[in-house]
Amino acid sequence: MLDEAGKPLVGAKVLAPREPKLGQTTTDAEGRFSFVVLGGTSSRLRFEAQDKLRAHRSVSPRVNRFVALDDVVLVAPSAKATPLTFGATEWQVASGETSRDASEARTAVVLVPPDTRAEVVKANGDKAPLERGSLRITEYTRGSTGPAAMPGELPRARTRTRRRSRSTKWAWNPGILQRARRHVRGQLPP
Repeated sequence: MLDEAGKPLVGAKVLAPREPKLGQTTTDAEGRFSFVVLGGTSSRLRFEAQDKLRAHRSVSPRVNRFVALDDVVLVAPSAKATPLTFGATEWQVASGETSRDASEARTAVVLVPPDTRAEVVKANGDKAPLERGSLRITEYTRGSTGPAAMPGELPRARTRTRRRSRSTKWAWNPGILQRARRHVRGQLPP
């Protein structure tokens, strides 16, 4: 497991969230790990490290066989955050950082329509409306590590695509909820 600069991520966590009985492991000084899954079936692995966005990969080893995965690159979330007011009467525009690589320079933009609402689900299941949040748009596929940084696999017919993470974060009543993530989808104005 690597960071965007190609350096090993030491101590990153690897687990199979749908199969908790398999436990978890961490990466070594070279970003490598060993993880036992059931042969003859498919398992979905999750890779996570502090201050990085998660990634997932599927593995389908044959019985009594080892499988080597391609490099997995974990990217840091964008430092740029756009404040949003939920329920606003005007369109709001959020943009990500400009990505530059051999392909092109590009900036992702999300238009948030008027009267967009968001809510948080508390640990006890209660829901509460959110008044404000901040939207971060992070491109996973920037630079030479782009394909390895994808948060999951693409269908085999795809050759290259752009993947961005859109998440909002809120500070709610301390002790009830420290952090929430929610996807906000916008539509183009008429």
